[in-house]
Amino acid sequence: VVNVLAGRILGPAGYGKYNLVLVVANIVTIFVLLGQDMTSIKYISSSEKEKDKKQYLSNSFYIILSSSFLWIVFSIFFYFQIAHLLNFDQKIFLLAVIFAIVMSMRTLLDSFVKSFNFFKFQSLFKIIEGIIILAVFIFFFLALKFDDYQYYIFSLTAGYFILCLIFFLKIKQKIVAWDKQKFLDIIQYSKVTIILTIIGTIMASMDKLFIGKTLGIEQLGIYSA
Repeated sequence: VVNVLAGRILGPAGYGKYNLVLVVANIVTIFVLLGQDMTSIKYISSSEKEKDKKQYLSNSFYIILSSSFLWIVFSIFFYFQIAHLLNFDQKIFLLAVIFAIVMSMRTLLDSFVKSFNFFKFQSLFKIIEGIIILAVFIFFFLALKFDDYQYYIFSLTAGYFILCLIFFLKIKQKIVAWDKQKFLDIIQYSKVTIILTIIGTIMASMDKLFIGKTLGIEQLGIYSA
């Protein structure tokens, strides 16, 4: 529902910019998430001991925290060069990185909740997440009369952030110290998931990236509607 409203309110150019942010964010997410969503589900679900489950969860969590920090530092120092190289607006790249980090954390925490079979809890708060996104969207676009694509990103980010916070509070007691062997297990398995994710992202996103760069933002907005 929100996506349909966004398409109508933002228009082709604004919706095109939103989709460009989304495409770049999906690419960045690969290198922030590093396959930890699928990897954590595999190891947490298959482990019989609670201690092992906690250690796998914790190591995946620490990996994402580290990769997120590195991406923030990288973006601060090189956002201008990357935006210039890709011929993007600098704001689009920075928004994409921030959005990618939030999406990555949401995806990881969602996989943790799923791995521990908190399905009712997961479903309930995903509904609440959708309500928050819709409420923030209405506030920005209908109450304040904003019409810039970045406020749609902010609406989504608000919902994702609240869900991340709730999921984190649910699993925070399961976070324990780093374990070298569990870390090596995770890294070994995640190599495969990263490759699969790269292939999937290329197939799903490269058409939009190509259209945005060759035909323009408005055409991307029309194509993505």
